[in-house]
Formats: sequence, C-alpha cells, structure tokens
Amino acid sequence: MTSDRRPRAFKIRFPAIDAYFSGTGDMFGALMVVRMREAVTSSPDASSLGTTASWLSPDDVSAPDLPLAQAAEKVLASMHEVLDATCEGMKAEVARVEAAAAEAGALDEKRMHLARSKAAELRLVRHLGSLRDPKVEFKAQKM
Repeated sequence: MTSDRRPRAFKIRFPAIDAYFSGTGDMFGALMVVRMREAVTSSPDASSLGTTASWLSPDDVSAPDLPLAQAAEKVLASMHEVLDATCEGMKAEVARVEAAAAEAGALDEKRMHLARSKAAELRLVRHLGSLRDPKVEFKAQKM
C-alpha cells in the first residue's frame, strides 16, 4: 500500500501439486516471517525501511519490488521444491506399502490410510537446501 493507502497488488503464478500435505500453513507462516525480515534488511531502502512503521516502502516502489513480493517469491520457491520432493517421496512410499501389503495378502483400507497420512508429512529435514537457498522460478507480477 502507498502512503495515501492505494494498494500495490501483485500476483505470483505457480503450478499446483495435486496432493494433500500436512503442515503447509505452518511452513508458509514460518518461512514468511524469516523471508520478510530478510527482504526488508536487504532492500535498497534498508536503512530507513527497517525503522518505518509497518515497513511501508516509499511510494515509488512498484508492487513486484516490494519486500512482501520478494519474500513471497522465495517462500513459494521453497515450498514448491519441498512439496514437489515430498509428493515424489509420497508416491514411492505408498507404492512400497501397497506392494508389501499385497504380497502379505493384508491390503486393508485402514493401513493404507495411515500410510498415506504418514507419507503426506512434509520432508523438511531432507530438503534444507530448498529452505535455505531456493531457486526462484515464479516471479511477482503487478496486477
């Protein structure tokens, strides 16, 4: 928003991943706190922006250049990398459990539900590189 309260809207388009994941809201919130502070301290106006109420950028800063947009780009990059890797791992884990259960002749729905739920947990520790230094592919665009 500008000093006269006009919005500076932006959007970031990224591909959907067709799967259920557990913990994405918490991950988004935690990453946004860190990335927002990082964006504010690394902005060209860092000396004044850090002490400005609500970290309000000067009016001449375009929407895609706002610290919020910069932070959102990195957060979504991290999340996309982690979720994509989790989805691949989830498919492999569910296939492994299905094969083992079919071999044992004990393919029941409750066991499969538990396997799917466990496989849907985010694999954060395995993908620390994606959290620390994600490859930003999806950029903020002015609306």
